[in-house]
Amino acid sequence: MFVTVESTLTGDVEEVGLSEELSGNSPKFRQTLQTLFFPAVATSLERGDGTLQVRDGDTITMTYIDKDNAADTDTWTINTIGADTFGIYAVAGTVETNLFSAGAQVVDVAYGDKLRPKLSLPFLAGDGRINLDTVHITVDSGVDTDIVILREDGDSGIMMPDDTVYAGKHFSVAQSDVGDAADILATPTTPRYVTLEYDVAGSYAKTLSFFMRDYDPPTVVITSPSDSDTVSGVVTVQVEANDVANPTGGISRIELYINGRLFHLIVGPDLSGSNPITWTTAIGTTPYWLDGGYTLTAKAYDTSLNEATSAPVGVTVDNGNLQFININPPIDNSIWSQDVGVQINVPNLPATSGTHQLLLYVDGTLARTFTVTGPGPLSFNHTVDTTGIPFEGQSALLAIIRDTQTNEYQTTALGIIVDRTPPVINVGSPFDLPWINRAEF
Repeated sequence: MFVTVESTLTGDVEEVGLSEELSGNSPKFRQTLQTLFFPAVATSLERGDGTLQVRDGDTITMTYIDKDNAADTDTWTINTIGADTFGIYAVAGTVETNLFSAGAQVVDVAYGDKLRPKLSLPFLAGDGRINLDTVHITVDSGVDTDIVILREDGDSGIMMPDDTVYAGKHFSVAQSDVGDAADILATPTTPRYVTLEYDVAGSYAKTLSFFMRDYDPPTVVITSPSDSDTVSGVVTVQVEANDVANPTGGISRIELYINGRLFHLIVGPDLSGSNPITWTTAIGTTPYWLDGGYTLTAKAYDTSLNEATSAPVGVTVDNGNLQFININPPIDNSIWSQDVGVQINVPNLPATSGTHQLLLYVDGTLARTFTVTGPGPLSFNHTVDTTGIPFEGQSALLAIIRDTQTNEYQTTALGIIVDRTPPVINVGSPFDLPWINRAEF
């Protein structure tokens, strides 16, 4: 009678002939089956040699032919000192952190991180074969494939990168591996799926996979207007953003900044591609932004909250010096002898334009500074004491509004006439006559 026995983990198959033994009224068939642990460094199996090669945690299947039941089978499990384990660790100096030890995981692995695969083979512990116990594992990022040599650490049965090849017993994750270094795994973009496989020829495979989180920023560019353009009226700003490194991701948020201040915000779910943003510098004859130079920048955020900032685009707003502020009262060229009530009107100042300075000058000398925050219309009042003006006659009032980038707009000078001297009244005739009659008036 023959039985077939097979190792699940090594794949070794042996056929064993059983000898009949009589025991009472029932025959028994017995045969001693030699077993041998299949070492990590083995390269081939010796099938049919009468010795079944097995591994830790192995399951052995026995099959025999029974005329009464042709498909009769039986199984048993090898009792061992412990099953193999395969894990990956993050290394920072002398500290290592277990990322995971089974299956596939999403882990916080970024460019420059140092990783240490560790394979536990308990049957090697204490066997005295430190220098002989090595294992090759394959590390594959889909772009770069490296064969990493693991060597037993002491006589512990713990296999880790051979320190004669990999300084620090680890390999590194990097965006590129130009020299195809043995201790660098190229992962040019993230998220990235990385597989570690322990597969000894004729033995069995163990596989670990980790998914690097998305650490790559998106791309963002202002495609319109162009740098150095002059704009006016209603301007359409085109912001193009894409998550090139992660096609399954997307753009969740876009921000447009003018002179460093947030002007407009767009929120996803996916804003990939071109996004128009309206910037109203003036409507008709009503200005909303001062004439002058402005710098536009855009920020884009992907769904993993990585961000990118566009190159700056410088533009000049020119709406033909539309009347932005005015002084009223006083009336132009009105005559004043004492205090003059001055009102400066600021219409249509948008809140998004930030804080401005409003300056009032009298004859070229700064008389008052106001802080202006939109929106308009707004009015600011100041009293000019004409007794402080040293000379009588024509004086000029001028108002200037200035933004944080020193762009400014000024009013046309408004004239006032200062006259503090009272009139002189006298009778010139007939002072030299001794008497006066009605005919001499």
